[in-house]
Amino acid sequence: MYLPTHIQKQSGNGRDDWPRSHHLELDVDGTLGTQRSLNTYLDNRWKDGPYLFPSRQSDQMTTRSVRNVVKRLAREADVQPFRYDENGEFGRGDPEDIHPHVLRHSLAYRLLHEHDSDDGRFDIYFVRNRLRHASLQTTLRKYDHFRTI
Repeated sequence: MYLPTHIQKQSGNGRDDWPRSHHLELDVDGTLGTQRSLNTYLDNRWKDGPYLFPSRQSDQMTTRSVRNVVKRLAREADVQPFRYDENGEFGRGDPEDIHPHVLRHSLAYRLLHEHDSDDGRFDIYFVRNRLRHASLQTTLRKYDHFRTI
């Protein structure tokens, strides 16, 4: 998936050092058929508009609708996410633990563990910029432990 800089959400504080355009490899070996599925969806959308996922009521889905879809699909796929519990132990969660924000955490984890062809692993500053945190401390508090997992 290619995310050009010009379509990414801009920061609210006027910063101009937000991430460059970026490629995310969603289906590296092609076994999931991600590219084909996305192309089919885009070619056959029932409602043409500026948003990727329109709803029947408006041009875009609501936050609640997105949450409901993510939860339903997680249950159907029996997704058991990794969890870091209050005792500091790792384990597997239940499909009910999945919500849209978990996808954000997954992105941070992947960025800190995958390699950028130019710079080696992405650093915590890149993750801060990608997630649009105003403070590096926020990113460190939430994601620094991901580098040791």
